Amino acid sequence: MSLSLIPTMTAILWPEKYLPGTTHNYISNEVIVSHLSAAQVWPLLVDISKWESYYPKVSQITPPSHGPLLEKGDKFSFATLGFPPLQAEVLESVPPTAGKPGKLGWRAWQAEGDVEKALDVYHAWIVEDLDRGRVRILTQESQIGKPAAKMALEKPNVMLNGHQDWLDGLVEAARKSAKLKEWYKSDYGPAFERIGLQLAKFLSQEQEFFQQPNFVAKEEYRNAYDRVHQAMVFAVYRTMEEADVPCPQLSPPYLASMGSAPDDTIRYHDQEQPRRQKYNGG
Repeated sequence: MSLSLIPTMTAILWPEKYLPGTTHNYISNEVIVSHLSAAQVWPLLVDISKWESYYPKVSQITPPSHGPLLEKGDKFSFATLGFPPLQAEVLESVPPTAGKPGKLGWRAWQAEGDVEKALDVYHAWIVEDLDRGRVRILTQESQIGKPAAKMALEKPNVMLNGHQDWLDGLVEAARKSAKLKEWYKSDYGPAFERIGLQLAKFLSQEQEFFQQPNFVAKEEYRNAYDRVHQAMVFAVYRTMEEADVPCPQLSPPYLASMGSAPDDTIRYHDQEQPRRQKYNGG
């Protein structure tokens, strides 16, 4: 059996205040997976608006004022693992490039001045390409304060398990995005885009028809009809968005009527089927 020389992997550079071993709690999580690159993982990590889509333990996100992509000096807030929204500031944000890892790190805190509740943490990430088509994702957090000392004694370790869920969700989301992009490059992608364009055109024309003064329809039927088509539009658009493909534009009247698709759209569609048949003379 031949042995391979393992190259030195990038380590996190800690601000002196948060040096592991001198704080109240420290956790480290890491994955190395194949068939992914740092360039595929990084956009899902640095874009704070994506977090909730693959990590259910984060919520109440307030992005930086300029947009969702985290840059050095940005201030934002988020709630996680039972803590109320933590204030945070990005101290490092360097995207991965050829031969160099991506680095992201932020300080987060709560209840400054309150001895019992005060929590001060530094959360750092490294995303780097390895040989043989592999990517390494490392996340570590060093914590100061009584809540941190309490978490250090918990078994199972909620913070350790939570960050592992974050890593696993990030990898799964990156794989899904990569597959969608590859699929879109195939013959199916352009065909799907044509369907989206035709659907957008049809729905825009239909909405304008509904708004004609001489159009009379039962409001209940019209609402059900609209929601069925909203489900269709969101299915098409969500797929195109995840594949990073520009979505076709709908007419302003239809966009104004859509709002956001409710979670129960499909269930509502199934329940309304008998009524639509009645209104159509079926």
